[in-house]
Amino acid sequence: MDMYIILTTTSSKKEAKTIAKALLKRNLIACAQWSKIQSLYRFDGKICCDKEYLLRLKTTKSALEETKAMLLSLHSYEVPQYLAIAVDEISQEYLDFVYQATT
Repeated sequence: MDMYIILTTTSSKKEAKTIAKALLKRNLIACAQWSKIQSLYRFDGKICCDKEYLLRLKTTKSALEETKAMLLSLHSYEVPQYLAIAVDEISQEYLDFVYQATT
């Protein structure tokens, strides 16, 4: 399959929405979803606990590198999470939607 789900976290809903809108305007993603989460992690030798927003982005393999570059350039974190997960199984109808939205 040529579809990917990108996961990142942001410090606010506003930042998640800003990143998503910018990527949508450039036809790099088909859609975005965000949800409020609680994150516990180690950074600079300290254990941190923060409220964040998990941002899920749907894109294609051909748009992956440009999406990554733009996401990282817009992101406020010093070390933003960027995970691109290949989708193994998907309905043809949804895959068609993703392709139409990113071309």
